[in-house]
Amino acid sequence: MAEIRELRLTRVEELGALNIFSSITIFTLVFSLTLPIFQELSSPSRIENAKTYVQPYFIFSLINSLIAALVPMAVRTRQITSEINKLNESIIIMYDALSSYLRAGLTLIDSIDKTSDKITSRVLRHRLKVLVSLAMQGVSIGDALNKIIYGLPTRVAYALLAIIPISESGGKSPEIAVLIRDFYDRLQAFDRLKRSTLSIYFYIMLISIIVYEASWLFPSRMYREIFAGQTPLFQPVIGVSTFFFFSNMLILILIFFSSLIVSKIIRGTVKFFADYMTIFLVVHDVFLFVVSRNYLG
Repeated sequence: MAEIRELRLTRVEELGALNIFSSITIFTLVFSLTLPIFQELSSPSRIENAKTYVQPYFIFSLINSLIAALVPMAVRTRQITSEINKLNESIIIMYDALSSYLRAGLTLIDSIDKTSDKITSRVLRHRLKVLVSLAMQGVSIGDALNKIIYGLPTRVAYALLAIIPISESGGKSPEIAVLIRDFYDRLQAFDRLKRSTLSIYFYIMLISIIVYEASWLFPSRMYREIFAGQTPLFQPVIGVSTFFFFSNMLILILIFFSSLIVSKIIRGTVKFFADYMTIFLVVHDVFLFVVSRNYLG
């Protein structure tokens, strides 16, 4: 039962408190270390009395700290999506092998035991071993399945519960296993088509952010000339540093919500946004450097 207790603590789609804590810690450390470094490397502000939070070096430190903080979450997100893909592939392999072993005359438990050795997903392989162990201890197939599906993606959990009708179907069990395999294979084919079709939204968002970033180049150049006295007919409403700060805050909000939207569209949930946001922030960081050279150069 200790094995089951350990299993119940494992959720495939969980980002993990440790990763969240690591991200917060990394952000705090990187921000506190890079802020004085960027301040030292930056040219003096044109507005001597500008507050620290509107200074370009503050924005640089903030953006780079966010990128560093998102790395653990992005890595974990990639691990989760990779494991989910392996689980879905392993379900097809499982039912394919299960039907073969059942046709050969093996019992359901023996078939599952042999099938588990063919599974590529470490998570599913472990849980099938636990299922066999519980069944050998006298636990019913239904109760054992209800224990091992805890923390699995919904589709995978329901696919495993389909073992129950197989256990009750007698001589028809190989045919039912094939039907389940074929149905799940069609679902996977539909998912692959959906992902390849919807992935265009990521590139649409990326191009939109790049276009928005590129639109900074003209106003940043204009502000530089205004404060240099080259365009006396125009008077700025707000200072350079203030304009720089609020423009960056607007872009950060845009990047955050764009990441959530792309994650929802492609992955079906908003919580796996970290890797998308990291990519968007890196693009922003590059344009931030170019624009800041116009302000400070």
